[in-house]
Amino acid sequence: MNQQQGSSTLMKLARNYGSTSMKTLVQLNPFEGMGHYANHYRECADRLVESHRGRPQDDSVLMPFLTLYRQAYELLLKDLALCIAAHQFRFGNTASDYSRESMQARIGPGKDNWGHSLHRSFKWVSNEIEQLDLSDDELPQELKSAVDLLHDVDPSGTAFRYPDPKLTEPLNIDIYKLQNELSTGFHWLEAVYSFVDETLSVAPSDGDYM
Repeated sequence: MNQQQGSSTLMKLARNYGSTSMKTLVQLNPFEGMGHYANHYRECADRLVESHRGRPQDDSVLMPFLTLYRQAYELLLKDLALCIAAHQFRFGNTASDYSRESMQARIGPGKDNWGHSLHRSFKWVSNEIEQLDLSDDELPQELKSAVDLLHDVDPSGTAFRYPDPKLTEPLNIDIYKLQNELSTGFHWLEAVYSFVDETLSVAPSDGDYM
């Protein structure tokens, strides 16, 4: 995605907390898009699980872990949607539906838009892949299961970020089993993204994406 013109509010971080020491420095790169951010969230989620030692204080990793993984899926699905739309636009297919402006509105908030819904973005991506006749096979079941899991537990994108007043007793959860399912689904999503982009990239182009 292209960055909007103008000064980013994130510049305040560099002004107030700038560093040149490799011992303390972390870098935010302007070329990174939603796909990069999705991988950052996924990696941080996995790092949280790596810190788990079976101690009572390790209970604190669960909700941040789920929040990060859900955000990773949301961003990568939206990035895949933008990738497909860019190719469709390039092919000359219904510019009003696949233009960048139209897609940015579709993936954003709003009653009829995707907002934080994983099911809406996944359904759109699945339908587009089917219409493009890219594969005789359906999308991997591991990917579908992971998306369903995250959507069913947190359909609005807020359940992992705030306490649930309806929860009245402790839940004992195998975080390694949970991580394995979410990690497997995410890697399948990455594979689907790569396959779709590489396959469509070799198709003839009718114009540049605008």
